[in-house]
Amino acid sequence: MKIGIVGQGAIGSLFAYYFKTLSPVLLVKNIDVPARTIIGLTRESTLLDFAKQPVHNPFTNNAEPYIFDFLLITVKGYQLAELISQLRPWVARQTRLVIVQNGMGGAQMLAAHFPQNLIYAGTTTDAVYASATDTFQISAQGRLDIGPLWNMLDPTQYAPKPCKHKTVNWQHEKSLLDSLLRFHPFVMYHQDVSDALYTKLAINGVINPLTAVLQIKNGQLRQYPEKVAALKKEIFAVYKANDITFFEQALSHAIDIVIEATSENWSSMCQDVKYKRLSENETVLGFLSNMAKSKNLYTPVITELYQRLRLLDASHSSASLANDTD
Repeated sequence: MKIGIVGQGAIGSLFAYYFKTLSPVLLVKNIDVPARTIIGLTRESTLLDFAKQPVHNPFTNNAEPYIFDFLLITVKGYQLAELISQLRPWVARQTRLVIVQNGMGGAQMLAAHFPQNLIYAGTTTDAVYASATDTFQISAQGRLDIGPLWNMLDPTQYAPKPCKHKTVNWQHEKSLLDSLLRFHPFVMYHQDVSDALYTKLAINGVINPLTAVLQIKNGQLRQYPEKVAALKKEIFAVYKANDITFFEQALSHAIDIVIEATSENWSSMCQDVKYKRLSENETVLGFLSNMAKSKNLYTPVITELYQRLRLLDASHSSASLANDTD
């Protein structure tokens, strides 16, 4: 089975670590970038020194484009549009695309540009952070939730041709997917993954923006219960207005559990602001804000945080894009 991984950030490196026995090909902007190292929960260190190929033209020794069984896309939301333009000329129709990101909206963008490919969307509660240059630390082992995008979106948005024309060998498809996912220590497959994605969006929607603006560790949010409660309240109102199925008490508890479990972590958005990089504000608060606007819902807390982070992103954009090597 041929696996490609796009993105050498925390999540991309995590999947390279989990799938290391499959010898994944790393698709990068610059093949001269040093190999990443990841440190596991038992403190073992693994050098992710796999084959690298330029993302815009990954060719085999026969000068033919690689045909991957699975192409895992783990780049940040603001990188996706450029990535799609690089992938479209060479990605084969039989390659399955798997997108795992913090926010939402990226899977829909992929579906619009790759209508003939089978696309899976996922989210993970694994906690990984950059502990040094080119080094990542796994601080908590979580769960990978994954499912087919065609069961999540309306057929008018995405109905891949293999499904419409009933040309998919589902037994073979399940076998391939099982072969991939068995390397992750805890996987939950969903026929409709939307519940898991919206749960993760709510968790990220509370933790990431507040820690970014306040510049604090996740656990320090316990010192700001009013801010956490106000943001939860607005996100839950957005979900209710958009007919998202959830249990308010359970989702609130899930957010609190993640704050507790990752109390010593700096969120990715917090680190982005600290190091003057672009954040995933648009795919987290931006996505929630658009959901609110579609229902004419007043969300002052979401709006204020979104605008503050948007201004920070604007001031960081040129430096971040110039230095980005993921």
